[in-house]
Amino acid sequence: MSAFALTKTQLKIMQILWNATEPLTIADISAILKISTTSLSNMVNKLIKKGFIEISGVKRTDNHYSRTLKPLCTKEEYAAKMVSSLNMKKGSFSAVVSALVDEYSLNDSYEEIISELEEVLAKYTKKEEISEK
Repeated sequence: MSAFALTKTQLKIMQILWNATEPLTIADISAILKISTTSLSNMVNKLIKKGFIEISGVKRTDNHYSRTLKPLCTKEEYAAKMVSSLNMKKGSFSAVVSALVDEYSLNDSYEEIISELEEVLAKYTKKEEISEK
């Protein structure tokens, strides 16, 4: 299993943290997932050890203080790491992008997707031009 692979529950925890507008406590996540805080604490500690989340501070809740948690990578960074961990052959990048375009075109128009891709390409073309000078 890849170092970047997550269990279903770990991925649910990450989804909650990615969608949060501020760092959350274990109690916050526990209430959403309906998992005991003890079980959740073990999963959170594994995510901390894997480098997916960090303790960002403390927050007073009821009668005690709780650690707040935040993700160390974005959803997009996680997806990129998962794809790169597959050790695909050089040249298969375009096939992956094509498959993603096909997948997302079910919800968005090709024009929107192509526009986004053109913006990304322009950004990296400019970076390359600068580094060549």
